[in-house]
Amino acid sequence: STAMKNISYNENSSHYLISIIQNHALEVGISAINLLSKQVFITQIIDNEAYINTITLINLWSPIEICMHEKMNDSNLSKLIAKI
Repeated sequence: STAMKNISYNENSSHYLISIIQNHALEVGISAINLLSKQVFITQIIDNEAYINTITLINLWSPIEICMHEKMNDSNLSKLIAKI
């Protein structure tokens, strides 16, 4: 895609884009795409209100971009992600 062509890489930068979705039962679905190796990681976890598992995965991948549905803009998870 044209969005990926405009991204410049260096050895110290992250190469992941992640997408996050959540339902009302605190189930979080996460997909991460490594732009260099073209690997895709998909997982679904049940988290608590502190979203410790979700935040840990985000910190692990250190993505250059996080995509979320606009309905999640005011969610607790969205606010935690904005902090990190």
